[in-house]
Amino acid sequence: ECGRKPDAATVSKYLDTMCEDPVVKMASALNGKYMLNLQEMGNAIKQMTLESVIKFKFGELSARLYRMLLRGHARGECVAHGMRKYEVKQLADMAVLPDGETRPLLMRLLQAEYVLLQEVAR
Repeated sequence: ECGRKPDAATVSKYLDTMCEDPVVKMASALNGKYMLNLQEMGNAIKQMTLESVIKFKFGELSARLYRMLLRGHARGECVAHGMRKYEVKQLADMAVLPDGETRPLLMRLLQAEYVLLQEVAR
């Protein structure tokens, strides 16, 4: 309910959830005390806001693709300059989308400069 103060059990449950998040570690617990990682919390808010904008502008499937790209970054799987490179097929498999549907969605994100394209010689 809006305007009501949460009880201690509810706050504790939220903090435990923040400690156990597999993608973003926003807090850690030690002996019943919590340490909040404000930088990670800020990054999570930025990511959720950006995903919402992409979902609003381009739809749910584009937001799913973008989320897949960001997950690799959040888990530290990125290479130099925070970028990870994927083939369209890899990204389609991760997002559970057909290749033919993935390419046009990526092109729209590319045209709006939400993603970057780099051709790699074979």
